Amino acid sequence: MALNQLSFLVDKAKKEYPSSLKFLMCCSAAFVSETSEINYVTKTI
Repeated sequence: MALNQLSFLVDKAKKEYPSSLKFLMCCSAAFVSETSEINYVTKTI
């Protein structure tokens, strides 16, 4: 699910933003999804 959201964000960013900002958004989106997944796993253990 997070992967679909990430690819959607990347596609959207390609259309709407210059490449440097797109890269920044891609990194932050990946970081946010990774962080929330880690938090979820930590809570379930």
